[in-house]
Amino acid sequence: MSASNAAAREDPEGDGLARSRRPSSPSITEAAGAPSGRPRDLSIDERVLATTRAQLLSLGYTDMSLGTIAREAGVNRPAIYRRWPSKMHLVFDAVAPAQPAVKEYDSGDFERDLRDLIRRAAAFFDLPEVRAALPGLMADVGSNEALRVSVVERLETEARHRVAHLVALATERGQILPGVDADALFDSISGALIYRLVLRDQPSSSFADTLATLFLNPIIRAPVADEPRELPR
Repeated sequence: MSASNAAAREDPEGDGLARSRRPSSPSITEAAGAPSGRPRDLSIDERVLATTRAQLLSLGYTDMSLGTIAREAGVNRPAIYRRWPSKMHLVFDAVAPAQPAVKEYDSGDFERDLRDLIRRAAAFFDLPEVRAALPGLMADVGSNEALRVSVVERLETEARHRVAHLVALATERGQILPGVDADALFDSISGALIYRLVLRDQPSSSFADTLATLFLNPIIRAPVADEPRELPR
């Protein structure tokens, strides 16, 4: 039997750590998800997430694997699987980590606030790791309903609510025309940014102000005393 075959039999996980060399007691990595009451070792999460972002840039979404991530991060694959059930779940957490809820903001100037929101979204889509991950991640998300729900919850729900909040306030103040559909506005902005990244492979930040103007011009209410006009239906 060749040395490589022997190593493969000793180490079926393929993480480069032969089982015969592992300690008999659980390692920190293995114990992190065990029901022993030991606190989860967050340093493992940090190493794995950092390695994932690095490999997105060096290998790309398609060519990276949990095995290569585990070896580079210095952990075994079971430690990764205890935290993330698949590569797409891991990549999603690496490029779009959960954030604490942001307090509703409103400067009183709808145009300023919407421009700021679009600039922030464009800056996120321009992050190198996001640009490397998003095309492949979007393709995989379509086949995983649970992950799709997570993506919507983390990336969309709060931002969609924020746009709706700003539109409602601006309508009450008479800053925009009556009848602006906040959901349609959000979908149009998001769609333009994602299309530019995924299909055109173009940066979004330089496009943010142009996009904002494109959406703002038809809905901003001119400061005149004319009869209010409504959006065409």
